[in-house]
Amino acid sequence: MSNTNPIRNLAIGFLVGAAVGLTLGVLYAPRPGRELRQRVRERGREARETAEKVIHEAQEKAENIIEQARPRADALLHRKREKATEAEPHTQEVG
Repeated sequence: MSNTNPIRNLAIGFLVGAAVGLTLGVLYAPRPGRELRQRVRERGREARETAEKVIHEAQEKAENIIEQARPRADALLHRKREKATEAEPHTQEVG
């Protein structure tokens, strides 16, 4: 299994994209200093809020997937254990 966290990677990618977009926006839409600083603060706050929302939604989806998968995994494990128990006497007969 991979050691990477897809939710973390998604958040990092989103934040990098937001930073690049913000920088390009500032470069191509020059404003007076005070107005520019205010606009940068607003855009930064919006980017942070959006990133937090995306992360929260991704965590909820991951939790739902885990909740749905857990009973299936438990049932599969139970069936495999039953099959192993059923097969055990037959393996002793052969060996």
